[in-house]
Amino acid sequence: MKTNKKKYVMSKQAQIVMVFVLISILSVFGRLMPFKIATANATQLLQITTNLTNTPSFLLADSGNITSQEKLPAPVKNAVLKVASQDVKLPTSKLKIIEAQPRTWNNGCLEVSSADELCTQVLVNGWEVAVRASGKTLVYHTNDSGSVVRLNPNKSEISQNQSPTTKEEQIQPVTIPRSELPPPLERNVIFQQISSGGFAGITDKTMLLNDGSIIHVNIKNTNNSSRNVRRISRSQVQQFQDLLKKEKFSKFKNQSYPASTGSADYKTYTLTSREGTVQYNDISQSHLPNELQIIIKAWSQITQS
Repeated sequence: MKTNKKKYVMSKQAQIVMVFVLISILSVFGRLMPFKIATANATQLLQITTNLTNTPSFLLADSGNITSQEKLPAPVKNAVLKVASQDVKLPTSKLKIIEAQPRTWNNGCLEVSSADELCTQVLVNGWEVAVRASGKTLVYHTNDSGSVVRLNPNKSEISQNQSPTTKEEQIQPVTIPRSELPPPLERNVIFQQISSGGFAGITDKTMLLNDGSIIHVNIKNTNNSSRNVRRISRSQVQQFQDLLKKEKFSKFKNQSYPASTGSADYKTYTLTSREGTVQYNDISQSHLPNELQIIIKAWSQITQS
């Protein structure tokens, strides 16, 4: 009995040594903080070793910490929590970010796309963020600013768009007064978005030209504005125009989907094509008609990729 006990102790010590070696290797590739390894006790290390073969590495985070060595930017955190809140229909105070890792995505759809979306083939820096909500884990892909947030249904315990928005859930539109409509598009402009409001109260205008140019203008005031120009291919321009026809953007002509009474600090978006103008806000977006949501997602991918 004494000999067997000694062998057991030695075996356990060998396991601990092996775990320290393994964690040291993972710290290089996983960008883990060295001091976290030093403070973990033997039981925790053995538990990690047991679970490594059965648990995705992205979900091994301690439930109370963001495990990335780099701090998750506040705009990205807020954007993820806002989208997650809409997905699970819970206030952000009931949600908790349990892990965040910097990523470089292989396309403009952040490696999460559906058959209706157009994905530009470019590298996009961003984040992979896990959120805990009511005992479920949701995993999101974002760009580096948080302006694009997409649920990864394959890694989440909830599926994006589990069911289309029903007519009862949709917000009833109102007609935009003629005096509030934007000027007609210039000859070479195919599509335009004007965003305003939000916490910062900044107005942005983004235009897609028929040659594929995307012009983004940030209007800080009448005497101070910034301008950025990018370009997509003509085939992508044609695909987007085909999508506008397929999803019947024209049927939303001069309609506005207002925010609920009492809402504040929301951002308003005004989309204009040759067929007309539609207006919505970030609070009401998840309750828009499904065709309009598809158009908005495609436009977001074009402008943010």
